[in-house]
Amino acid sequence: SYCYGISIWDGGNRCLSWDETTQFFDMLGIIPVPVIYRGPYVESVIRDLYKPKFEGNDCEGYVVRVAGDFHFGEFSKSVAKYVRANHVQPNTFHWFNSVGEKNEIKKE
Repeated sequence: SYCYGISIWDGGNRCLSWDETTQFFDMLGIIPVPVIYRGPYVESVIRDLYKPKFEGNDCEGYVVRVAGDFHFGEFSKSVAKYVRANHVQPNTFHWFNSVGEKNEIKKE
């Protein structure tokens, strides 16, 4: 897919639970991001997910979130991103270090 669904927010600035989110994705035909682990937060388990799945490819990392719903004010305590070591190298092209460029879908 060109894009994957990662969350759905309601009008009260609340991120829906993952189960509610995937129900909406199913109704709307949105492909969710792949789930590589679902279970209690154990830091060593979460960190070790990277090696067998992503080591040796260009994957930047993965996102973890609580499975339940949460308010935007709780975002920093509810969502985190694990990235591979040195994924942004100095003096190399990366979107973070560049001027924005509009993406377009290739038309055939």
